[in-house]
Formats: sequence, C-alpha cells, structure tokens
Amino acid sequence: MKIQLTYPTLAVGTISLLVCLSVLADSVYDPSTVIYSLNTLRQRHADQLKGRLLDVELDLEHNVLVYEFEVLGHDGIVREIYISAETGDLLKVDID
Repeated sequence: MKIQLTYPTLAVGTISLLVCLSVLADSVYDPSTVIYSLNTLRQRHADQLKGRLLDVELDLEHNVLVYEFEVLGHDGIVREIYISAETGDLLKVDID
C-alpha cells in the first residue's frame, strides 16, 4: 500500500517543481520567497482536498504564488481550490 501512495506523491511533487520553475522563469519574482510544499498543503487542507486530485498548477497572481488544485469530489463535483503557496491560506473555492 505505501508504494501505491508514494508514486502519486512523487508525480505531483515533480509536476509542482516543473510548474514552479516555469512560473519563475516567465516572471520577475523574488527567488528567496519560501513556499509550502504540496504535501504540507494537502495535509493542512485535507477536508477541502478530499477526492481525486485531477490537476495542480502553481500560478503567479498579483505577485503572489498560488496553488490551484483541481479536485473531483466524492459527490462527483469538480472544484478548483486556490491556496496561497506563501502563507498556506485557503483563498477561494470555485465549482466547475
């Protein structure tokens, strides 16, 4: 069981790193800014992130790095959950 959970975590972490590098390369941003890891935010906001993780993006919005989680909930509804990568705060939840 642990092996099955490790691979999605590694995949999401790799995706996050690639997206982060892409965001930083395309914009002027302070590289010394510390951001939360995906695993930390997934644990911290477990209630909002319940379901199947479809996609994760790291975007620069108004000079703030924001994770956008796309989650298919157990109720069949796809939600976009926006969390600040810098503070870890839940910013908003949109329903697709």
